[in-house]
Amino acid sequence: MKGILHKLSIIALFLAYFLAVILKSDDWGNILSPVVTGIASYYVYQGYVRKNKQGILKIAGVFFFASVAVWAFCDLAWAFIAMILHGNPDEMVITTYGYSLTNLFFVMWLIISGIQELKRWNMVQVLVDTLAIALNCLILIWVFFLNKDMQNILLLQSDLVSGLSVLLDFVILIWTFIWYFSIRKGKIPYYMLYAPVGAIVFAVMDLIYYYQYFYTKYDPNSLLDGGYVLGFALLGYSGYLKARTNIE
Repeated sequence: MKGILHKLSIIALFLAYFLAVILKSDDWGNILSPVVTGIASYYVYQGYVRKNKQGILKIAGVFFFASVAVWAFCDLAWAFIAMILHGNPDEMVITTYGYSLTNLFFVMWLIISGIQELKRWNMVQVLVDTLAIALNCLILIWVFFLNKDMQNILLLQSDLVSGLSVLLDFVILIWTFIWYFSIRKGKIPYYMLYAPVGAIVFAVMDLIYYYQYFYTKYDPNSLLDGGYVLGFALLGYSGYLKARTNIE
Protein backbone atom coordinates (compact mmCIF):
# COMPACT_ATOMS: atom_id res chain seq x y z
CA MET A 1 0.00 0.00 0.00
CA LYS A 2 2.82 2.39 0.90
CA GLY A 3 4.54 1.70 -2.43
CA ILE A 4 1.34 2.42 -4.36
CA LEU A 5 0.82 5.73 -2.54
CA HIS A 6 4.44 6.62 -3.27
CA LYS A 7 3.97 6.01 -6.99
CA LEU A 8 0.70 7.93 -7.06
CA SER A 9 2.30 10.94 -5.37
CA ILE A 10 5.08 11.02 -7.98
CA ILE A 11 2.57 10.70 -10.82
CA ALA A 12 0.54 13.53 -9.25
CA LEU A 13 3.64 15.77 -9.21
CA PHE A 14 4.35 14.96 -12.83
CA LEU A 15 0.76 15.70 -13.89
CA ALA A 16 0.77 18.90 -11.81
CA TYR A 17 3.81 20.10 -13.73
CA PHE A 18 2.13 19.40 -17.06
CA LEU A 19 -0.96 21.25 -15.86
CA ALA A 20 1.24 24.23 -14.95
CA VAL A 21 2.74 24.11 -18.45
CA ILE A 22 -0.67 23.95 -20.13
CA LEU A 23 -1.97 26.83 -17.98
CA LYS A 24 1.28 28.74 -18.63
CA SER A 25 1.97 29.20 -14.92
CA ASP A 26 5.67 30.09 -14.90
CA ASP A 27 5.95 30.12 -11.10
CA TRP A 28 4.52 26.64 -10.64
CA GLY A 29 6.48 25.40 -13.63
CA ASN A 30 9.69 26.76 -12.12
CA ILE A 31 8.90 25.09 -8.78
CA LEU A 32 7.74 21.69 -10.01
CA SER A 33 10.34 21.11 -12.75
CA PRO A 34 13.33 20.76 -10.36
CA VAL A 35 11.18 18.67 -8.01
CA VAL A 36 10.32 16.13 -10.72
CA THR A 37 13.83 16.02 -12.22
CA GLY A 38 15.32 15.83 -8.72
CA ILE A 39 13.18 12.78 -7.94
CA ALA A 40 14.22 11.24 -11.27
CA SER A 41 17.91 11.75 -10.42
CA TYR A 42 17.36 10.07 -7.03
CA TYR A 43 15.94 6.94 -8.65
CA VAL A 44 18.67 6.88 -11.29
CA TYR A 45 21.21 6.97 -8.46
CA GLN A 46 19.45 4.15 -6.62
CA GLY A 47 19.22 1.94 -9.70
CA TYR A 48 22.38 2.65 -11.67
CA VAL A 49 24.94 3.74 -9.06
CA ARG A 50 24.03 2.19 -5.74
CA LYS A 51 22.71 -1.04 -7.28
CA ASN A 52 25.67 -1.67 -9.59
CA LYS A 53 28.67 -3.52 -8.14
CA GLN A 54 30.74 -3.95 -11.30
CA GLY A 55 33.38 -1.26 -11.84
CA ILE A 56 32.66 -0.14 -15.41
CA LEU A 57 28.88 -0.27 -14.98
CA LYS A 58 29.13 1.73 -11.79
CA ILE A 59 31.23 4.38 -13.55
CA ALA A 60 28.65 4.50 -16.35
CA GLY A 61 25.93 4.82 -13.71
CA VAL A 62 27.70 7.80 -12.14
CA PHE A 63 27.65 9.63 -15.48
CA PHE A 64 24.00 8.66 -15.97
CA PHE A 65 23.12 10.04 -12.54
CA ALA A 66 25.19 13.19 -13.19
CA SER A 67 23.34 13.83 -16.47
CA VAL A 68 19.98 13.95 -14.68
CA ALA A 69 21.21 15.59 -11.47
CA VAL A 70 22.90 18.49 -13.26
CA TRP A 71 19.65 19.20 -15.11
CA ALA A 72 17.73 19.20 -11.81
CA PHE A 73 20.35 21.57 -10.34
CA CYS A 74 20.05 23.94 -13.32
CA ASP A 75 16.26 23.84 -13.01
CA LEU A 76 16.63 24.80 -9.36
CA ALA A 77 19.04 27.61 -10.27
CA TRP A 78 16.59 28.79 -12.94
CA ALA A 79 13.77 28.96 -10.36
CA PHE A 80 15.98 30.79 -7.86
CA ILE A 81 17.12 33.38 -10.40
CA ALA A 82 13.62 33.95 -11.78
CA MET A 83 11.60 33.90 -8.56
CA ILE A 84 14.01 35.10 -5.85
CA LEU A 85 16.47 37.32 -7.69
CA HIS A 86 13.89 38.41 -10.29
CA GLY A 87 16.55 38.11 -12.97
CA ASN A 88 16.62 36.60 -16.44
CA PRO A 89 17.94 33.00 -16.25
CA ASP A 90 18.70 33.07 -19.97
CA GLU A 91 21.45 35.60 -19.28
CA MET A 92 23.19 33.59 -16.55
CA VAL A 93 26.16 31.37 -17.36
CA ILE A 94 25.06 28.65 -14.91
CA THR A 95 21.80 28.12 -16.80
CA THR A 96 22.96 29.09 -20.28
CA TYR A 97 25.72 26.48 -20.34
CA GLY A 98 24.99 24.31 -17.30
CA TYR A 99 22.24 22.39 -19.08
CA SER A 100 24.73 21.40 -21.79
CA LEU A 101 26.62 19.27 -19.26
CA THR A 102 23.65 16.89 -19.37
CA ASN A 103 24.41 16.16 -23.03
CA LEU A 104 28.08 15.48 -22.27
CA PHE A 105 27.33 13.20 -19.30
CA PHE A 106 24.65 11.41 -21.32
CA VAL A 107 27.12 10.57 -24.06
CA MET A 108 29.71 9.40 -21.51
CA TRP A 109 27.08 7.12 -19.94
CA LEU A 110 26.10 5.61 -23.28
CA ILE A 111 29.68 5.07 -24.46
CA ILE A 112 30.99 3.57 -21.22
CA SER A 113 27.98 1.27 -20.74
CA GLY A 114 28.21 0.32 -24.43
CA ILE A 115 31.77 -0.97 -23.97
CA GLN A 116 30.29 -3.98 -22.16
CA GLU A 117 27.85 -4.62 -24.99
CA LEU A 118 30.35 -4.36 -27.87
CA LYS A 119 31.78 -7.79 -27.05
CA ARG A 120 28.41 -9.40 -27.79
CA TRP A 121 27.48 -7.41 -30.89
CA ASN A 122 27.96 -8.36 -34.54
CA MET A 123 30.47 -5.69 -35.56
CA VAL A 124 29.58 -5.84 -39.26
CA GLN A 125 25.91 -5.26 -38.41
CA VAL A 126 26.90 -2.46 -36.00
CA LEU A 127 28.87 -0.74 -38.79
CA VAL A 128 25.95 -1.03 -41.24
CA ASP A 129 23.48 0.26 -38.64
CA THR A 130 25.82 3.13 -37.73
CA LEU A 131 26.17 4.28 -41.35
CA ALA A 132 22.43 4.03 -41.98
CA ILE A 133 21.47 5.89 -38.80
CA ALA A 134 24.16 8.55 -39.25
CA LEU A 135 23.00 9.17 -42.83
CA ASN A 136 19.41 9.64 -41.67
CA CYS A 137 20.58 12.03 -38.94
CA LEU A 138 22.52 14.09 -41.49
CA ILE A 139 19.40 14.32 -43.64
CA LEU A 140 17.41 15.49 -40.61
CA ILE A 141 20.03 18.14 -39.86
CA TRP A 142 19.96 19.37 -43.44
CA VAL A 143 16.18 19.40 -43.89
CA PHE A 144 14.84 20.40 -40.47
CA PHE A 145 17.68 22.08 -38.60
CA LEU A 146 19.47 23.95 -41.37
CA ASN A 147 16.32 24.43 -43.50
CA LYS A 148 18.30 23.27 -46.56
CA ASP A 149 20.50 26.37 -46.37
CA MET A 150 24.23 26.00 -45.78
CA GLN A 151 24.37 29.59 -44.51
CA ASN A 152 22.55 28.44 -41.37
CA ILE A 153 25.69 26.59 -40.32
CA LEU A 154 26.86 30.04 -39.18
CA LEU A 155 24.18 29.82 -36.46
CA LEU A 156 25.89 26.76 -34.99
CA GLN A 157 29.29 28.42 -35.23
CA SER A 158 28.03 31.55 -33.46
CA ASP A 159 27.60 29.66 -30.18
CA LEU A 160 30.20 26.91 -29.82
CA VAL A 161 28.72 25.30 -26.68
CA SER A 162 25.22 25.15 -28.16
CA GLY A 163 26.59 23.84 -31.45
CA LEU A 164 28.47 21.06 -29.63
CA SER A 165 25.31 20.26 -27.66
CA VAL A 166 23.45 19.75 -30.94
CA LEU A 167 26.16 17.35 -32.14
CA LEU A 168 26.02 15.47 -28.82
CA ASP A 169 22.24 15.14 -29.21
CA PHE A 170 22.79 13.39 -32.52
CA VAL A 171 25.43 11.16 -30.91
CA ILE A 172 22.85 10.22 -28.26
CA LEU A 173 20.30 9.36 -30.96
CA ILE A 174 22.78 7.41 -33.09
CA TRP A 175 24.23 5.44 -30.18
CA THR A 176 20.82 4.67 -28.68
CA PHE A 177 19.44 3.38 -31.98
CA ILE A 178 22.60 1.32 -32.55
CA TRP A 179 22.14 -0.23 -29.12
CA TYR A 180 18.47 -0.98 -29.84
CA PHE A 181 19.10 -2.56 -33.25
CA SER A 182 22.01 -4.59 -31.88
CA ILE A 183 19.96 -6.22 -29.08
CA ARG A 184 16.54 -6.28 -30.77
CA LYS A 185 16.59 -10.08 -31.08
CA GLY A 186 17.73 -10.67 -27.52
CA LYS A 187 15.92 -10.62 -24.22
CA ILE A 188 16.60 -7.53 -22.12
CA PRO A 189 15.49 -6.60 -18.61
CA TYR A 190 12.18 -4.76 -18.42
CA TYR A 191 13.75 -1.66 -16.85
CA MET A 192 16.03 -1.20 -19.85
CA LEU A 193 13.05 -0.54 -22.09
CA TYR A 194 12.53 2.85 -20.44
CA ALA A 195 16.11 4.17 -20.38
CA PRO A 196 16.64 4.32 -24.19
CA VAL A 197 13.15 5.78 -24.75
CA GLY A 198 13.90 8.45 -22.15
CA ALA A 199 17.24 9.20 -23.83
CA ILE A 200 15.58 9.54 -27.25
CA VAL A 201 12.83 11.80 -25.86
CA PHE A 202 15.48 14.00 -24.24
CA ALA A 203 17.61 14.26 -27.39
CA VAL A 204 14.61 15.05 -29.61
CA MET A 205 13.34 17.71 -27.20
CA ASP A 206 16.83 19.19 -26.97
CA LEU A 207 17.14 19.43 -30.74
CA ILE A 208 13.76 21.16 -30.90
CA TYR A 209 14.93 23.55 -28.17
CA TYR A 210 18.12 24.46 -30.00
CA TYR A 211 16.18 24.96 -33.21
CA GLN A 212 13.93 27.40 -31.35
CA TYR A 213 16.95 28.93 -29.61
CA PHE A 214 18.90 29.60 -32.80
CA TYR A 215 15.81 30.95 -34.55
CA THR A 216 14.69 32.93 -31.42
CA LYS A 217 11.42 31.04 -30.94
CA TYR A 218 11.96 29.51 -27.49
CA ASP A 219 9.31 30.08 -24.79
CA PRO A 220 10.18 28.90 -21.20
CA ASN A 221 7.79 26.49 -19.43
CA SER A 222 6.16 25.50 -22.70
CA LEU A 223 5.13 22.02 -23.84
CA LEU A 224 8.75 21.58 -24.96
CA ASP A 225 9.86 21.73 -21.33
CA GLY A 226 7.09 19.26 -20.53
CA GLY A 227 8.71 16.92 -23.06
CA TYR A 228 12.05 17.29 -21.29
CA VAL A 229 10.45 16.36 -17.96
CA LEU A 230 8.73 13.37 -19.59
CA GLY A 231 12.14 12.14 -20.80
CA PHE A 232 13.65 12.47 -17.33
CA ALA A 233 10.60 10.82 -15.77
CA LEU A 234 11.15 7.78 -18.02
CA LEU A 235 14.82 7.67 -17.02
CA GLY A 236 13.85 7.92 -13.36
CA TYR A 237 11.31 5.12 -13.75
CA SER A 238 13.99 2.98 -15.35
CA GLY A 239 16.16 3.53 -12.26
CA TYR A 240 13.18 2.79 -10.00
CA LEU A 241 12.59 -0.56 -11.71
CA LYS A 242 16.28 -1.48 -11.78
CA ALA A 243 16.65 -0.78 -8.06
CA ARG A 244 13.99 -3.44 -7.46
CA THR A 245 15.46 -6.18 -9.65
CA ASN A 246 18.13 -8.74 -8.85
CA ILE A 247 20.10 -7.80 -11.96
CA GLU A 248 23.13 -5.53 -11.75
